[in-house]
Amino acid sequence: MVEISRFAPAAFPRLARVPGVSAATASCAFKSGDQRDLLLVALRPGTAVAGVFTQSTVTSAAVQSSKRSVRGGRARALVVHSGNANALTGRHGKVLVERMCQTVGDSLGCPPDEVLMAATGIIGQRVTDEQLLGRLPDLAGDLGEVDWEQAVEAIRTTDTFSKGSTRAFTVGDRQVSVSGIAKGAGMIAPDMATMLCFLFTDAAVEPDELQRLLTYANARSFRRITVDGDESTSDTMLAFATAHTDLAAGGDRDAALGQLREALAEVAFDLAMQVVKDGEGISKLIEVTVRGARTEGDAFAMSKAIAESPLVKTAVAGGHANWGRIAMAIGKTHRPVDQDRLSVWLGPHQVVVDGDQNDELDLDALAAYMKSDSIAIAADVAMGHESSTVWTCDLTHQYIDINAYYMT
Repeated sequence: MVEISRFAPAAFPRLARVPGVSAATASCAFKSGDQRDLLLVALRPGTAVAGVFTQSTVTSAAVQSSKRSVRGGRARALVVHSGNANALTGRHGKVLVERMCQTVGDSLGCPPDEVLMAATGIIGQRVTDEQLLGRLPDLAGDLGEVDWEQAVEAIRTTDTFSKGSTRAFTVGDRQVSVSGIAKGAGMIAPDMATMLCFLFTDAAVEPDELQRLLTYANARSFRRITVDGDESTSDTMLAFATAHTDLAAGGDRDAALGQLREALAEVAFDLAMQVVKDGEGISKLIEVTVRGARTEGDAFAMSKAIAESPLVKTAVAGGHANWGRIAMAIGKTHRPVDQDRLSVWLGPHQVVVDGDQNDELDLDALAAYMKSDSIAIAADVAMGHESSTVWTCDLTHQYIDINAYYMT
């Protein structure tokens, strides 16, 4: 049995209610026992939707369907199932998604293209129609106030804890809420988001505004994390705005829109960090910062290369200050570096000075630092003024244990 991550929060947070959102969960037997693995979220008419998806060229039927639905800008429902990704299942998988959207649309009285889909789990294994289609009408009849923790349980796979976050701010005399849930622990190297992330707010915003806000939040959160360098076929991040609360109620809509942007970004960052802290097999949290790059793109590429290097990650797992592996990871990006001015730090300890080892390094203090639960890696490549930070975790034998037997 996989142990709960040492970085797990003490308890699932109390998430704010979002007017215009209701939900129900059920079990379709994708996961063992009677664990919840199906989530239906209903949204009030007029709800705006925005999304970002995996950039992989191999995608699930749910991703393909939701990409089309997001272009319409409006949503009435979200359906998520876990344990089976319905990816690489050919025409059968696509037809099943179409029938699910139609079934939910019929149950809620909305067009099928206003039903968003997401799925996660085993890739390449077909889903039977009976497992999903038969449960959806009953779920529509069970809709009620959202139990956020149950909702997260229904979308989890190898996660060791449930991930939720919430923020609120005031517009005039009314509160605007942002609540979000996510799942993810492995196959994390998002080019856009995490495995699955869903953000809900009662603010009244247009779809194009919501898309800009979501893109901003994603760029500062999920695109800055990695666990194992593998990008999923199913990565989906969706934001829903139910238009219950007028952002102009306080007299300054632009200011309220700025507050909403920051609230969404804060929730997204909190969820992204929870994903990293639940990285499969994690024993140490790692923060990687590259400074002095020529461009932000260069800094991001180098910080991500360090964060995804198996050699760096295993060294950290073993508590070894192997800075040569850090320099290797920087170099393999082929981005500009002034090697003769390169500096590298492990926490407060500068291990490389001007491209050479630091002869004044306190090796005992460094060894003690490498036993910490959280490790900070920093490098200055001396080419400019741009920087980037990426968060990741170490690579342990438990990661192999989890993934070697995942199909069974």
